[in-house]
Amino acid sequence: MKRPFSIPVSFIILGVVCTCVQYYSRIASALSISPIATLNNANQPDASHFAGVSHMSLAQIRLSSAALCTDDTSSNCRERLITLQREVVQDYPVPIPQPNVPALITPDEAVIDYKKYLADNAGSPKLIVFKQLYPRILLNKYGILASNNRALIRYFTEHMLEAHSQDFATLAKALLVIRDDVPAGQYNQWLAVTIREAEAWQLTRQKVLTNLKQTIAQVEASPDFEQKKSRRLNLKFAQKQLEVTTIADDLQALRKLQQPVLQ
Repeated sequence: MKRPFSIPVSFIILGVVCTCVQYYSRIASALSISPIATLNNANQPDASHFAGVSHMSLAQIRLSSAALCTDDTSSNCRERLITLQREVVQDYPVPIPQPNVPALITPDEAVIDYKKYLADNAGSPKLIVFKQLYPRILLNKYGILASNNRALIRYFTEHMLEAHSQDFATLAKALLVIRDDVPAGQYNQWLAVTIREAEAWQLTRQKVLTNLKQTIAQVEASPDFEQKKSRRLNLKFAQKQLEVTTIADDLQALRKLQQPVLQ
């Protein structure tokens, strides 16, 4: 199901933030990008593949390339990830419920659509992106995480883990629900990987903030500061957004789930 393309002003502003994060986070050991940090040849946000407000939920988490090209942080890997991201967003395989608007389909129908997309695209690398973006939609937007269907919660959680999803808040909640349904060894392995990736993002975030502050200081000290005021404004906005978007609570919740492996 497609939606008419439109780009809200808030979406464009958020794109500026993600561009800064994308630029400064290239030093990270594991590549991850925001869905709205798609860049064109001019190194500017290219949000044309997002369909208005209905797609904003797909722009709330960063994408990981860990399952796509292991240990590869090159521009080629980044471009592949962006291309796959565009394809999945344009496919729009499961309608995304919106606040104060009746859902177009039921949770059961959403699960059917989800599984159909998996079957239709079996073997396609774009499932790496799909499994990062859509399980969280089913779990959160369709209420599956709040249901008693632990088998289905585990199903979507495993897909998120398989694709190295960076939605640590949802993973922490889901892993808590299914803790008694997974062998301790497997469970602790999942936790170890997820915690390591969350810690890596925390480190990258701090490096990004440090670089942003240094760049802002350079701009302010520049002789032609008057001509760079708009750039400083964008950088300050990016800094503020990063300062308030911490995953510290999610990381703490994940660490609390660690348990000894049963012999």
